[in-house]
Amino acid sequence: MTQPQTTYDPDSDSLLLRLASGEEWVQFDLNEYVQVETDPQLQTCYALTLNDYSLLIAQTKYGQRFFPLDGLQTLHQAQQERLLALLLSHDLQPFLSVAAFTPSLVDTIPMITIHDSISFDQAEWQSRFGQYRNS
Repeated sequence: MTQPQTTYDPDSDSLLLRLASGEEWVQFDLNEYVQVETDPQLQTCYALTLNDYSLLIAQTKYGQRFFPLDGLQTLHQAQQERLLALLLSHDLQPFLSVAAFTPSLVDTIPMITIHDSISFDQAEWQSRFGQYRNS
């Protein structure tokens, strides 16, 4: 994998994390905040788009925020399994974590949290980012 590249848009509070590139790609909406771009076989993550990034990384008094991966529900079982395997891969561990919320013994909801340790080049974002690290 090449060195990840980040592009932050302060107007929309969106972060594009480019991890790799390829000629063919497929995009999946994991939830209203996170989109993933992969190869058609769902084996390589090309990019993550993180909308409302400040919200995604903001800490609560209880710790990190987790968001359900409700976009997986629209996919076939095989696609769900491959996407979850991709999200759990070693390549994405510096950027996100996947967990499970179990509201009952028969229901399990995959959840995602975004790590706030992604490095940025933009001075404007670094100052904005600092307010969430210290709160």
